[in-house]
Amino acid sequence: MRQHKILLIMVMVLLFASSAHALGISPAKKILDHELGVREVTFKVYNDENKDMRAVLFTKGDLDEYIKVKESLVTLSPNDEYKEYTFIIDLPEDIGDPGIHTTEIIVMELPDDYQGESGIVSAKASVVAELNIRVPYPGKYAIANMEVSSAEIGEEVKFTIPVQNYGKQQIFHAKANIELFGATYERIAYIETNDIPINKKEQGKLFAIWKADVNPGVYHAKATIYYDDQKIEIEKDFNVGSAGLEITKILAEPFKLGDVAIFDIFIKNNWNDIIKGAHGKMTIKGDDGTVYSTFNTETIDIDSYDEEMLKAYWNTRDATVGTYTMEVVIEWGSHMIEKVQEIQVNLDSISVSPTGLATGVTSSIFSKESILTVLVFILVIINIGWFFYFRKKKV
Repeated sequence: MRQHKILLIMVMVLLFASSAHALGISPAKKILDHELGVREVTFKVYNDENKDMRAVLFTKGDLDEYIKVKESLVTLSPNDEYKEYTFIIDLPEDIGDPGIHTTEIIVMELPDDYQGESGIVSAKASVVAELNIRVPYPGKYAIANMEVSSAEIGEEVKFTIPVQNYGKQQIFHAKANIELFGATYERIAYIETNDIPINKKEQGKLFAIWKADVNPGVYHAKATIYYDDQKIEIEKDFNVGSAGLEITKILAEPFKLGDVAIFDIFIKNNWNDIIKGAHGKMTIKGDDGTVYSTFNTETIDIDSYDEEMLKAYWNTRDATVGTYTMEVVIEWGSHMIEKVQEIQVNLDSISVSPTGLATGVTSSIFSKESILTVLVFILVIINIGWFFYFRKKKV
């Protein structure tokens, strides 16, 4: 009997945990520059299960006293896909040190029997978004990262260095010197990028190309970025030569902005043996470095000389027409290949250049609906068991 109760509690926990997906908020993260004066920012609260629902909106963080929601009570009907809620931002001149200051935007679903009583409220589910206020640094201040495309032997390796100016002054000259090292850290090459200006609060990109006339393997890049009288250093490993897998093509299925974009990714095993545990990750970023979406693919095994397909999904309900950066990493064992490409999102299509790559979202043989069905079935079986148990006991 005690085991039955424990099993029932576990089932109920799983059932209620699944209800957390009924509530959504978008965007998941929003970045604003620190400015004086009153501003408004809007978040969408989604009714993902199309049901009657009430929730409360509130903020949490160092700046929550300066960020107020116009309407804190969320009411959604089955016909409401989402509703927009506005926050008023009125920041003082001094809000603290330069950098990112994060305030959490929290949506907490209220229980069905909630009547507005004061005191402790037991939430059914909650979701959290981030509202980040960026305080500029005095003078000139830049951050950078390095993106390196994998290449076959004899091909060109492309180095891309996005540089973001987070200072209060314009950067007149930004360029980078890149040193390349082999497996024993011996220097094998030295290359330079272009020279560009970068306005305050804007991003610029530095580019360099190196022909990989070397043996296959892992190499190391060390970039020194000079901007006017300052510099920063970044490092990254990259591969030359195929360790066995090759992304042969990417096909985008018919698409309309606001729908789920689907990419078909074809991966070929060029080795003479099976490759196990191949998986990928795709990240979509905006020009300011904001991460709009990250997808992790399923893990698959690919037989020798076979080609398999992975599907990638991107929910574009909050995307706009424009250019995005797609970063793709595929890993298996100790091997890795990486591709970085710009994609153009249009109203009825997504354009990826011929070398653009994408990976997929995690897939599972168990959907949310099938899990709920199994759990309900288990509950029914338990209750039937209890019925016969008590009936037998009475007899």
